[in-house]
Amino acid sequence: MKKIAACYIRVSTDDQTELSPDSQLEALKEYAETHDYIIPEEYIYKDEGISGRSAKKRPAFNTMIGTAKIKPKPFDAVLLWKFSRFARNRTDAIVYKNLLRNELGIDVYQFRRALVKTGELPSFLKVCLKQWTNTIPSTSPLRSSVQ
Repeated sequence: MKKIAACYIRVSTDDQTELSPDSQLEALKEYAETHDYIIPEEYIYKDEGISGRSAKKRPAFNTMIGTAKIKPKPFDAVLLWKFSRFARNRTDAIVYKNLLRNELGIDVYQFRRALVKTGELPSFLKVCLKQWTNTIPSTSPLRSSVQ
């Protein structure tokens, strides 16, 4: 039986080196098709041109979280291109991942050659590193070496 997934897609700038929103969605749809997930159009959430540093400023993210709280749960998983698309600060990452996984029973997966379920410690460390990287001036060679 196919499970239902939501997709959350975010890019913060037009010149971002990440995959475009359309490319992210295409990759996530390919994964879903081969792993028994369906992605209804109404569960595709996109925040374009918005930083991931604060969940409060991302309307599509907040709509997704609000929808996830509906009973019975509307989807079984949230699919992401990269975990940094979900949250760029550790507080939001911990709060929302805990809400989805532990309180609502919705898994969070990220795409990395194949989608893998994010582990507690590795994703926490990635968020911490990304948050720390944001404190380094963009012109610093150190910043480019850790991204």
